[in-house]
Amino acid sequence: MHELGNLHFADNNLGEAEIQWNDCVDTIFQKLYVLNSWRIVFKENHNLADAFGSRNVLIGGIVLTKLAKLCYEGKDLHKYMETSLMAADLFTAPAKLTFPHP
Repeated sequence: MHELGNLHFADNNLGEAEIQWNDCVDTIFQKLYVLNSWRIVFKENHNLADAFGSRNVLIGGIVLTKLAKLCYEGKDLHKYMETSLMAADLFTAPAKLTFPHP
């Protein structure tokens, strides 16, 4: 869905790109409209990288950054801030992983 959103964006179809990128984030977290309740999801899963996978968490951060910058900047300040804050939490999640004691 991430790549499909990129194709729509390249075709100057920002509305469809936004839909695909939102669907991508929903798929990563297995919850519909996760942007509306991301703080609850993050509170339930203290270690995001363990719960959803480091790769998925980083992809989610990239997609949310695209949503914030390309779809919401200058149009919807609330969504812009929410996607930016969620992306920031996702980018820091892999650094919070712990290694087992040797």
